[in-house]
Amino acid sequence: MQIPVRSASALTLTVLLALGAAGCDPSRPGAAAVVGGTRISAASISRQVSDLEAESPGATGSDAVQKTLEYAVQRVLFEQVAARQHPAVTVSQGDLDALRAQAVAQLGGEQQLQQTLLQQDVPRSGTDDYLRLVVLSQKVGAVLVPGGAEVADQRDAAISKALQEQAVRSGIHVSPRFGRWDPRSGIVPLASGGLATPAAGSGAGTGSSAG
Repeated sequence: MQIPVRSASALTLTVLLALGAAGCDPSRPGAAAVVGGTRISAASISRQVSDLEAESPGATGSDAVQKTLEYAVQRVLFEQVAARQHPAVTVSQGDLDALRAQAVAQLGGEQQLQQTLLQQDVPRSGTDDYLRLVVLSQKVGAVLVPGGAEVADQRDAAISKALQEQAVRSGIHVSPRFGRWDPRSGIVPLASGGLATPAAGSGAGTGSSAG
């Protein structure tokens, strides 16, 4: 059984297709990408990629970098869309705990949850970030298109539109060390590889700064 991630995962490529016009020159040192005023640090991506490669032998090199950075970019976009709602959509620790408990119950245990997340290229260290992405997609979707399962398609379309508009509004820039944007496939890692180990001294964490 899958944890409820339909909107969070199925829309990734759709959103990335709209970002072909975005640049590839982050304005802040140590950033893997900059989304509007939010900096995604190279160090945070490197750590999650290292964890993913250690836990999932099939996830290696540039492919692991690509997927990890795409999740990070999408999460920032969801945060920005959530902040623009009236009132702003927020996610509490209680929301994350409730979703985690629901997933553990549905899947049959914590180990099964982690295995399911690994199948979606999420290491144990990225669990909370991924659950936050799921909760954001659920809450934002419910605001944009209220209702139940009968409006799931309309809700997904509304989320996709909101994310695309936010991507244009914010502007997205990817460090050349982590790849480039392609209008057809989103993040395209550089052929030289080695992207999972950015230079020492990169900033830690994902944070916001005015820009």
